[in-house]
Order: sequence, then structure tokens, then C-alpha cells
Amino acid sequence: MMPTLFRSMRMEADKLPESGNTARQLGARQGKDIPVCANGKVDPTTSGMSIAAGSPNELAPHRRPALFEGSGKDPVFTIHSDRFPSILVVRQSGKSRSHHLVEPSQQCLYLVFQEAPCSTRYSWEEVVQ
Repeated sequence: MMPTLFRSMRMEADKLPESGNTARQLGARQGKDIPVCANGKVDPTTSGMSIAAGSPNELAPHRRPALFEGSGKDPVFTIHSDRFPSILVVRQSGKSRSHHLVEPSQQCLYLVFQEAPCSTRYSWEEVVQ
């Protein structure tokens, strides 16, 4: 069973994560978070959007806000992995027990992959203590 997932992101006026392609938004950076082939496609198990599993305290200190003893500027949001569309898969990255990646489950265009996490925007909830 997949643990609860966490990511710090900018918040929009509607209190939901801001979609986009920066490290502080809901999405992945082309060529930085995930390699993109010359044909504009991305492949499974090559990387993706970083998330932490288990606890907000598993986020990198520069991503965690002061509420979680970090120096980050953005609030933390949470989601359950079953909220991701089938084109996405969550896997442990190997960097640490808690670092996971949201990746494409099959080869697809980068733009299709980028839209998939953004489509989960309404499923994320802000973590408050």
C-alpha cells in the first residue's frame, strides 16, 4: 500500500496548488525533472515530479515551510496515490526511502505527461497542523 504523498507548492487564490513547470508548482520541468526525447516524448522510469512519502517532514528542508521546521516559502499539500490518472505511476526513486517520483506509466508526449499531474489539482489538500 502506497503511503500518503506530500509536495510543497505555491498556492493559488482558491487555496489549491498552482499548476506549471517549475520546482514550486504542480508539474515537472522539461529536461530537468524528466528527460524529453527529440520527438517530444517521455519514457517510464526515467524520472518525474518529486514527492515525499509518509510525512511532510520527509521533504527537503529547503522545500518545507517553517511549520515543518524548514526554510521553504510554500505550503505543503497531500494526496493519495490512487488519485493519479492511469498514465502516471508513483515509484520510490532510490535517493531515499521517502523520496518518490510521479512518472509516466507509458511512453507519451511530454505535454500529455505534464497535463496529467495538473489534472489532479482538485485532489490535493493543504497540510495544516
